[in-house]
Amino acid sequence: MIRVTLPELGFAGIWRDTARRLASHDIPSDQVEWLRDGNCHAGAGLFDADPLPDADGPRKLTAPRELTALLQTALCHVDPACPSLSYAALLRHQTRPREWGNPADPLTRRLQQLAKSVRRDIHKMHAFVRFRALPGYGPRRSFGAW
Repeated sequence: MIRVTLPELGFAGIWRDTARRLASHDIPSDQVEWLRDGNCHAGAGLFDADPLPDADGPRKLTAPRELTALLQTALCHVDPACPSLSYAALLRHQTRPREWGNPADPLTRRLQQLAKSVRRDIHKMHAFVRFRALPGYGPRRSFGAW
């Protein structure tokens, strides 16, 4: 079992690089445990985890823009299963490239629901939250919302 710890914020690039490296070695999704910094101790097992591979493997990965956009949006969701589901979708696309777009597929459906939830929250932030500039003391500007 390989354990990957992701930072709480801004981990999309780290997830992408790690997932690319693991998938290039054909490591199955059930052999990878994805944790975020906030819940490291919740999923930590009794035994040490296997290390990540040092370099990319022999397999060349492909993913269409639509899939990468879906995964990038879905990864913004707070669901702890999101990195694991995204990695499973990336792996499955390498062997069965047409399945990720099937709306009847449970994995695709779940990722689309997560991405839809993220897009809805982004819309609400843009539509209902109004930021105003606050008086600042120093070179950086400050904003507040209510």
